[in-house]
Amino acid sequence: MSCKEVTYYQAVCDVCGTVHDGEFSAWADPSDASTQASYDGWIEVEVPLAADATEYDSIRTTTGEKWRSILICGKHGSDGIEWCEACEEDLNEDGWRISEDGKHIIQVCESGHENNVPLGGEGQ
Repeated sequence: MSCKEVTYYQAVCDVCGTVHDGEFSAWADPSDASTQASYDGWIEVEVPLAADATEYDSIRTTTGEKWRSILICGKHGSDGIEWCEACEEDLNEDGWRISEDGKHIIQVCESGHENNVPLGGEGQ
């Protein structure tokens, strides 16, 4: 018998490191893993990166811009992610930025409240 090494991808929460455990646990394409996790209630946030960024996993490039995909499992709820933790105002899904130290994503709501999501999952 001969064996061949193959690569598969799993969705991993960027906050806590939990691995998505849906109907299938691994995918041949990373976007399929994140899409399936999103179907199961995970939140995907895309944050813009500097043009010369190379230090993160999940970097994709579109029209000359670099983005990092952040996956957040359902355990963390939506306070401070989909709406402001302080005033419950909806947050702009395109308004997230990565912190200077790369350890948080940050967004300020229209009322001036800072929403700060710590990143610490596997691969950080």
